[in-house]
Amino acid sequence: MSKKFVCMLVAFLMVLSVIPMSAFAGGVPVKGDQIAFWNFDENTLDEDGWTVVDADGDGKNWTRYYGGSSNSYSPSYVISSASWDSTALAPDNWAITPAVEIPEDGAYLTYYTKNQGADWAETYRVYVGSSNDIDSMEPITDDLTHYNQTAYEKQTLDLADYAGETIYIAFRHYNVSNMYRFYIDDVAVNAGEPEVEPTPVPTVEPTPEPELPTLDEAVNVEGGNLEFVTQGDYPWVAYFDNGIVAAKSSNQGQGSSTSVLTTTVEANAGDTLAFNFKAWGEGNSSFWDKCEFKVNGETIKEWGAYQNSEWELYEYTFEEDGEFTIEWSYTKDSYVNPSGDYFAIDDVEVIPTDSVEYIDTIEINDFVEPAWNEEPFYDVTVPEDAHYSIDYTDWKYRADEGFDSLMGEGDVFDNSECAYFQYFEIVPDEGYKFADEVTVLINGSESNVDYDSSLLDEDVYYVYSVEFFVESVIQTDEPVVPTEEPVVPTEEPVVPTEEPVVPTEEPVNYIDTIEINGFVVPEWGAAPFYDVTVPKDAHYSIVYTDWNWWDWDNEEIMQEGDVFDNANVAYYQYFELVPDDGYAFVDELTILINGSEEYADTLFSGFDEEDNKFHIFTVDFFVEKPEFVTHWGDANGDGVVDSTDVLLLMRYVMGVDEIEEENLEWCDVNGDGSIDMSDALFVSRYVMGSIDVFPIEENE
Repeated sequence: MSKKFVCMLVAFLMVLSVIPMSAFAGGVPVKGDQIAFWNFDENTLDEDGWTVVDADGDGKNWTRYYGGSSNSYSPSYVISSASWDSTALAPDNWAITPAVEIPEDGAYLTYYTKNQGADWAETYRVYVGSSNDIDSMEPITDDLTHYNQTAYEKQTLDLADYAGETIYIAFRHYNVSNMYRFYIDDVAVNAGEPEVEPTPVPTVEPTPEPELPTLDEAVNVEGGNLEFVTQGDYPWVAYFDNGIVAAKSSNQGQGSSTSVLTTTVEANAGDTLAFNFKAWGEGNSSFWDKCEFKVNGETIKEWGAYQNSEWELYEYTFEEDGEFTIEWSYTKDSYVNPSGDYFAIDDVEVIPTDSVEYIDTIEINDFVEPAWNEEPFYDVTVPEDAHYSIDYTDWKYRADEGFDSLMGEGDVFDNSECAYFQYFEIVPDEGYKFADEVTVLINGSESNVDYDSSLLDEDVYYVYSVEFFVESVIQTDEPVVPTEEPVVPTEEPVVPTEEPVVPTEEPVNYIDTIEINGFVVPEWGAAPFYDVTVPKDAHYSIVYTDWNWWDWDNEEIMQEGDVFDNANVAYYQYFELVPDDGYAFVDELTILINGSEEYADTLFSGFDEEDNKFHIFTVDFFVEKPEFVTHWGDANGDGVVDSTDVLLLMRYVMGVDEIEEENLEWCDVNGDGSIDMSDALFVSRYVMGSIDVFPIEENE
C-alpha cells in the first residue's frame, strides 16, 4: 500500500473525527435498571464513545461488524475481533467502554459472546480501570475460553466491588492465534445484584512464560555454535512463536529504520547455509519495507509484500571456500505500516557438502503387472541396502475422458477400456538426497517406468509406472463329460414321517429403489445444503452425508462456513444409507435424486457388506463465478460496495492505481462530472452507514 495513500487515508478519517460526539446518541436508550447499554446497531464504536486499541500493532482491531441474522444477537450489528483473516493472526485487541458510573448499591455487567464455529475457540479477558488507559487497567477475570460456542451465550459479571466509582470496562481478545472470529453483542451495565449466578471465573493460574534464551541459543540449530551480533537502536531479539524459540527484528512501526543481525561462518564450496524464516513486509523487493539476506555484503534474496504465517526453509550454497559474513536485515522507509512489519529467522546452520550423499538410482522390486480380474498388488519392495523407502503407493485407472481415478479396496482389473498404472512416493533416508538425474528401475528395467510423469519435488521422488491394459479372459475348454454310468439307487427312498420344520423368521423385504429428495445443486457463493430427505414411507434412512471438493492433487470434505467459490475444482455430495430392520438392498437398484437418475454417479455408488450401508456419490458439479451487477460506488466491480472500493477510489484519485473503464462510470457518486476525493468521501460515508444513498441517486 502506498505510504502517501496511507497518510491521506488517515487525514481523511481525521476529518470525519472532528464531528463533535454530541451530535450522536451514545449507545441506545437504556431500559429498566440498565445504567448503560450498547447493541452496536445504531452507531459506530467511535460514535458510542468506545475506545479500541491494537496493542499488537498488526493493523487488525475490534470493529463494528455486520453479522446479519446468523452472527448477531440482536438484531444486525456486533463488535468483532479476528485471530485469523486470510492468514493467522495473534491479536492483542482492546475494546473499552465509555465511562460508567456505578451506583452505591452496586451493579453487574451482562454481554453475549459467540465464536465463528465449534472448532474455533477464542480467548479473551475482561478488565476494569479508572481510565481507558490499558496500562492502568486490572483484570476481573482470568482468561475465558468458550468451547463449542456457535450460538450466543449470555455472560454475567458482578461489579459490586466498584460501587460508587466511575469505571471503564475493557474486553481484551488475546492469547490465541489462527482460530477465526470472536463476537460480542448487547453489552449492558445493570443496577443492583445479578439476577443469575455470575459467569464462573477460572481459578487456575496461567502458565508463566518461560525465560527467553540468549540470541545465539534462539537462532542456532540445536547443538549449533554460531555467534550472532546485533546492535543499534533496533537490535534483533529472541521471542517465542507457538512454542518455537526464534529471533526477529525489532523496528516494527519505526519509520526510516533498519534492524540488522550478522554472523561469520567458514565454509567450503558446495556447503549449504540453511535457515527457517518468516518475512512480513510492505511493498515489494525493490522499494518500501523489505527483508534482505546478504552474503559478504551482496544481497542474495529479498522479500517484500511477503507474508508467510508458517516457517519456510531457505538454503544458500557457497560457490567457493572462505570466511563469509552473513547478514539478515529488515529495512523500513519513512512511513509506518502497522501490519506484520518484521523479519524472523531460526535454526541457522552450515551443512557440509560431504554430509549429504546423493542417490542416483531407485530400484522397485516385486512389481506385479495387472491381469484380468486380479486385484492390484501393493507389496512392492526396495533393496535391503537402499537409502530410501516407499512412503506411499496406489493403483489408478484412466478412462477415455482422461480423468485419473483411485482404485479402492476390493477393486479388480476388469475394464479392458481403461489404462491402469501404479504410483509411488519415494523418500530418502536422513543424510541422503536424490540427485538431479535419477535412474528408476522397476523389476530391474526402465521400460516399466513412465519417465514423462515421474519427477523430483524437493525431497520426494514421484514415480509412475507405464500404463497397462487388460483383456477379458474367455473360457474355451469343453465341459467334462462323465464316462461312467450313473449309479442307480436300488433301495426305496426313505419317506419322512414327520412334518417338515417351517422357519418362523420374518421374510426379508428387498429395496430396489432409493429416492433422495431436496437435493440442491451447487451455485457460486452458496453454502452446501445438507438437509435432504427420503420419502416418508421409505424403508431406509440417511445416516450420514457431506459435501466434498477435489482436483488432481487434493480431495477434502467441506467444513462449516465453506461455500462453493472455486471454479477449478469439482464438488460432489456423499451419502450413507441403511435399511430398516427386515429390509435389505438388492444388488442392482435404481437411485433417484430429486426424481432423476442423472445426479447419481453409479460407477462409484454401491453397497458395502462390511458396514451394511449403501454408499451414494453424486456426479461432479462445477461452479462459475457470475458476472456481478455494478452499483454506484462499486469501483472494483465485484457487486459489493465496501472498504476495498474506498481504497481503490482514493488510489485512483492520487494516480497510483487504475479503475476498469466499465466501472469508472459508477464512481462519480456526487454527479458533478468528475471523479475526485469528494467521491471517495461519499463512498466512505456510505460504507460506514452515515448515508443510505449517494447524491447522484437522489438527483435521478
